[in-house]
Amino acid sequence: MLNLRDAVSPLIPLSAEGQRHTVLWGGTNPPEDLASLRAYLSSAQKLRLRMRMARADVELSNHSFCDAGLQRMQQMLDDPQADNPFVLGPHRTQQYMRMIETMLRGRIADATDAPAPTRARHCC
Repeated sequence: MLNLRDAVSPLIPLSAEGQRHTVLWGGTNPPEDLASLRAYLSSAQKLRLRMRMARADVELSNHSFCDAGLQRMQQMLDDPQADNPFVLGPHRTQQYMRMIETMLRGRIADATDAPAPTRARHCC
């Protein structure tokens, strides 16, 4: 389990229909300030390593708009006999985390290049 800036991201072992899986469940709402973004990136990198070691093959976000969670649930309802759309496999869960890291690096670059906030001028 890893704390990604006030969000707990556990790796949960489970069995479903005779298959063993390891699930990553966590938050994907990064902070705004530069120091927190850097800490979040560091935590995400550590989590990706732990996921690789655990062979995590399922990713669940607590923000379903980030991982198409609602659409995947609807797929399961529409075709219960189809493969579970939440089971991505270890390679694709690693891709998901690399995408998170890339997004964070972009936000860090934006925050680094952003002009310093200006102070309000007082007149008179």
